[in-house]
Amino acid sequence: MTTPREQTLTQARLIALATALGILGLGAVTVALAVLGRVQDPESGTPALWPEHLSLIWITSFLQWCALTLLWLVLPRRRRRGASDPARVHRNSRRATVRSRLLLLVIGVAALARIAVLVTHEPVLSDDIHRYIFDGRTVGAGSSPYLVAPIEYTDPALRTRAEAWAGQSTVAALVNHPELHTIYLPLSQWIFAAATLGAGDDPPSPSALARRLRALFVLLELAALLLLARALVATGRHPLWLALYAWHPLPLTEIAGSGHQDAIGLPLLVGALLLFTLSPRRIIAWTLALAAAVLVKPVVLPVTALLLRGREWRAWLLAAAVGAALVTVVTVPLVLLGGGAGESIRNLAATATRFSLKWAHFGGLHDWILATIESVPRLRDWSNDAQEQTARTICLAILAGAIAVIFARGRDAWRDASCIFLAMVLLTPTAHPWYLLWSLVLLPIARLRAVWIASLTLPWGYAAYLSAGSRGWSDTSGADGPSWLPIIAHLPIYAALIIDVIRPSRDGHERAREA
Repeated sequence: MTTPREQTLTQARLIALATALGILGLGAVTVALAVLGRVQDPESGTPALWPEHLSLIWITSFLQWCALTLLWLVLPRRRRRGASDPARVHRNSRRATVRSRLLLLVIGVAALARIAVLVTHEPVLSDDIHRYIFDGRTVGAGSSPYLVAPIEYTDPALRTRAEAWAGQSTVAALVNHPELHTIYLPLSQWIFAAATLGAGDDPPSPSALARRLRALFVLLELAALLLLARALVATGRHPLWLALYAWHPLPLTEIAGSGHQDAIGLPLLVGALLLFTLSPRRIIAWTLALAAAVLVKPVVLPVTALLLRGREWRAWLLAAAVGAALVTVVTVPLVLLGGGAGESIRNLAATATRFSLKWAHFGGLHDWILATIESVPRLRDWSNDAQEQTARTICLAILAGAIAVIFARGRDAWRDASCIFLAMVLLTPTAHPWYLLWSLVLLPIARLRAVWIASLTLPWGYAAYLSAGSRGWSDTSGADGPSWLPIIAHLPIYAALIIDVIRPSRDGHERAREA
């Protein structure tokens, strides 16, 4: 029979082993991204997505996910508490020093990996960053990004104006869906403009501007890691829980690698939840952070209701007033650029409507509902638009119900917010891997098994962009690859979600008792 001391020593050795494997695995993912981003198409000379190199990303990411899963299994679940005994206070002081060093290790290794990706990798899994460059330089030139569509500079028949900044046509040719006006919200637009400021009449290449943007996003993500570290300290959790996000392949790939603008909102979200955890009564402080995050992506809006849960109407009114004031201050100057405020708002609404009604990629429940609608004899005569809208309406109703249940029955803001973000990903017709970052960044505190499973399977959606035998992107045209792949990717997530609901973690029980 092992003694408590022997059990503690065994656990420490397992934690050390899992930590070492996590560092090695992160290095392997970094090398795989370097290989992926340096492969060029022999005809065009631009970065190309080759199936064998995408497989290398999947394999190294899977091995890293396994190493981090081992770390999850061996880390202590209980939260440390203070004590008045002098000897115990001394031991706690030593532990605090060790915890600080572990947090520095996690953040330091994460930063080095991200820097390596910035230097060695060119975005190839996504080209969204070219839209950010186009929007940012448009704002810098004094025009609203909602007034200018890239196709106006790539299609001679539509070109009615001269370039507003040097290289506008070159960047416009790299933007996906150039016929649409931008969908990105005002705070993101100001960040894009700040990152591309100073390009001047002799601008850097699109690749250099993309690296500049990715570097800024990495800095913002590192700020989120620092805030997460503070939250772990405040809640008495083991510092290596931070590695589950910091060393995960998904944020490394999607932020340092592809440069998705979600990185702007992550520190705002984590900061709001941290402010709420430390001082729930500071409504103005955490409302400002949440309102700023909403101006990156509106998916954050339901979190405000979670933090106002159980408060009187004055608190709700104060939060609404503060949020509306910030939205006004950030949005109005942007839409007034170029003198077309009404047109800017209409164009943004039109793109958002197009996205909500037509975009589809690697959806889970939505695709199954749509397939069911299409199989019903009486509904086969419906137009594709009517079938799509019905499926999306059903998913939206389910999402609204899920949010209502979480609001009514939830007790922990971190876990409840993570649940809502995951529900949005599972019920959306378009489940891009980087959408999961909003939920994954909360995992060190929330620890939802379903989010962890999703972080492994949702990146399989990149298979949809590879056509058989090609060496680059394929035109998906709404087809998401083999029909069985989304099923295989989503079913384990739902299974884990059921376990999360039926058997909450011990940490979840503890938080519920405290609430």
